[in-house]
Amino acid sequence: MNFEFHNPTHLIFGAGTLSQLGQVASKFGKKAVADGSDLEARAQVQWASIVALNGWVNSGTNYTPPVHMIEHALSAHHDITHGAGLAVVNPAYMRFIAKARPQRLAQKADIITVLASAL
Repeated sequence: MNFEFHNPTHLIFGAGTLSQLGQVASKFGKKAVADGSDLEARAQVQWASIVALNGWVNSGTNYTPPVHMIEHALSAHHDITHGAGLAVVNPAYMRFIAKARPQRLAQKADIITVLASAL
């Protein structure tokens, strides 16, 4: 959810799309976990995952996700999972963003708050 932090030419479309994908994943993710036979819920989560991870939300930008690139280097050299590596890298990255582009961090915090309240 941090694609526009470093990109001065970010598109509002991408930020909005990412927010919507998070809402879809939150809503239907619960249903899919509660009832694995719910094909609609599973399809919605799968579609949201595909769109989120294929780079479509970054279309029209020159974005390279720094947190993920840093983490891939960490897990290549250390026996850690991707999620654990992100948990190590993200706090430092967020401190940097808080200073460099506080308005973007505030925007993401608002989105995360909405998503967390749906859980």
